[in-house]
Amino acid sequence: MGELHSETTIRFELHFVRVVDIPYLVDFLALFFPMLIQRAPERRQPSPFVLVRKHVCTLSGYHDRTIFSVHWSREGIIASGAADDAICLFVENNDNEVDGPTFKLLLKKEKAHEMDVNSVQWNSGDRKLLASASDDGTVKIWELVRLFGQKLLQT
Repeated sequence: MGELHSETTIRFELHFVRVVDIPYLVDFLALFFPMLIQRAPERRQPSPFVLVRKHVCTLSGYHDRTIFSVHWSREGIIASGAADDAICLFVENNDNEVDGPTFKLLLKKEKAHEMDVNSVQWNSGDRKLLASASDDGTVKIWELVRLFGQKLLQT
């Protein structure tokens, strides 16, 4: 059998003798090699900070059927895809922030696909590009360039 060397120059040989029950093995290791046994972590004091999840806004009435996918872009544009074959884009409405943020429909693309839109995802590299996937077997790439004659996104 080969020899094992540790950094403290303790030399020993390992020989396979028999299969040992786990409780006995743990006791053996604790007795001869206490540095190998992990101690239970100490109990931590509870944090004084509490994460509270709070409902701030509901977007409803824009799709006629089940919504399958929602993705929020870095620019604050929310894209949704649904079983009505449509893609909707929403932006925050800063006109009347009384009880929290509200969103308005920026664009609804009816018949974005021939069948259900299962997934929408903004491109992390090019913030103007949105991908959508559908039951019709296609993935479409959409480019959001202009809104009402003005540039929507600065590049």
